[in-house]
Amino acid sequence: MGTATDGSTNGAWVEEHGWICPGSEMFFKYHQEKVEALRKVPLFAGLDSRHLDQVAGSVREKKVDSGAVLAREGRRERDFLLILDGAALVEKEGKVLAHLKAGDSCGEMSLIDGQPRSATVLAESPCFLLLIDRRPFRKLLDGDPQLERKILLTLCQRLRDADASLAAIN
Repeated sequence: MGTATDGSTNGAWVEEHGWICPGSEMFFKYHQEKVEALRKVPLFAGLDSRHLDQVAGSVREKKVDSGAVLAREGRRERDFLLILDGAALVEKEGKVLAHLKAGDSCGEMSLIDGQPRSATVLAESPCFLLLIDRRPFRKLLDGDPQLERKILLTLCQRLRDADASLAAIN
């Protein structure tokens, strides 16, 4: 079981997948653990091990306190965020849209298109995050058209799934 820097025990993610290095900002001990965490993200679901390894090489880990603003609606923040441990709240124009937990992510659209955030995300508890910045990610995509194609195919499928969900509601 993982132990946080303050000595407390962290959530289910740590128990199942990783550990936290006491006294540091490090969540994962090995690069392969980052690869496995990314493998579970819908945006990266269509990637093979080689491409996941490339993406994992561009991530950084970050610990934030409860109440931290992870993304602010309307700002041009370009990080993709994967919550490894903790919880966050997504709101738009003051209305709560979703609660995020370990294993959830946000920022896919800004990562791809660089446009302003569509919602605000606030940490509801201390969180450990994996971050992917748009600039290095863009370099990965520019350097590997096959990787870019796989990401685009995944996005197209997710858009089709969203369209089907909306059609079922109407």
